[in-house]
Amino acid sequence: MMVGTRIVVAGMAGTRIVVARMVGDRMVGARIVVAGIVVARMVVARMVGARVVGARM
Repeated sequence: MMVGTRIVVAGMAGTRIVVARMVGDRMVGARIVVAGIVVARMVVARMVGARVVGARM
């Protein structure tokens, strides 16, 4: 999990740079990144929840 988390963090950092370059506006890019992090947290929560449910079943 730790290694996977590091990869995800690195990916998000890379996404920030790409978005910042494409948009050209740091504020807008920051907002997109924040939204992306929120979505990522939801996805991770669902994955973890699915594992817990699978383990119970």
